[in-house]
Amino acid sequence: MAYTRLTDVVPVKTFAKIVEGKIIENSKFRQSGVVVADPRIQAKAASAGFETTLPFWNAPAGGEADTMSDDASVKSTPSKVTQGSMTARVLSRSKSFSAMDIADYASDSAAIDYAASQFARLWVSDEESVLLATLNGLIADNVANDSGDMRYVKSITTGTIAAANKMSGSLLIDARRQLGDVGSQLSFVVMHSDVVNNLRQLEGNAFVPASRTDIGFDTYYGYRIIETDNVGIDTTVASYPVYSSYFVAPGLFGYGSATVDKPLVDVRDELAGMGSGQDTILGRRRYLLHALGFTNKVAPTNGISQTNAELSAAATWDRVMARKMIPLVQIKTNG
Repeated sequence: MAYTRLTDVVPVKTFAKIVEGKIIENSKFRQSGVVVADPRIQAKAASAGFETTLPFWNAPAGGEADTMSDDASVKSTPSKVTQGSMTARVLSRSKSFSAMDIADYASDSAAIDYAASQFARLWVSDEESVLLATLNGLIADNVANDSGDMRYVKSITTGTIAAANKMSGSLLIDARRQLGDVGSQLSFVVMHSDVVNNLRQLEGNAFVPASRTDIGFDTYYGYRIIETDNVGIDTTVASYPVYSSYFVAPGLFGYGSATVDKPLVDVRDELAGMGSGQDTILGRRRYLLHALGFTNKVAPTNGISQTNAELSAAATWDRVMARKMIPLVQIKTNG
């Protein structure tokens, strides 16, 4: 009897669109607007090659404007507007999973929805890992080359951990000072659940639940919380855990994706399970997730796509926009 594959039931391009829609629905960073789909980046992702150039305009100098005069010999000197560019690199990645009975239900819409949901979950996790690895790399570059002006460090590894070494509303205000008079751009804080739970214990009344704000995110002193344990904990000194939180604004990352050849492959192994048969479904994606204001200056070692370890490296990044144009502050605390 002929075996029905998932790819026989749903066109692969249609399936890819279903998955992409579910990614948008389930990604905290997409829903928050920290990651924004950009038509320019979309076009770049769809073009040939593994890297691209994203141009940007440098802001002209501000300050006092010219005072007009009736003296014709006095000329206005125009502010020069210059253009810069960022190198962005396309990520080409794949995910797969297996199940013993997908083929039996491949014609069932529930099976298609299940497969799409699983891929979306895996791709959301991948995107988040890319974003957080990139943030690590941006801060590492900042420490190495820009005097760490994108960090606010209150964590310690000796002595006694005090309230001043832990996240709080007043600490967020101090971190906001890193952006000076444009600190109002900062509206989201990416935190580990340990940090969020500590705050809830100490200042439960400072939180406004998502059900009351109707935006899908709890807020703390007016700042919206993106809670994820994927930010990790530095336990180099076990009794002094160091948490990295990120104060960010919508639009920090630009996003675009492209259709790939064979985005979905369904492979059947009839011998698996002593003849029960096993389906392995493989998904492929090609996308750009780029931190605006930075250039990615190191080609991937495999010649195609950077790993998260490469994205986390200081040598990969260089800030090409002025500090106040980068709505990002890393906050390091002991809780």
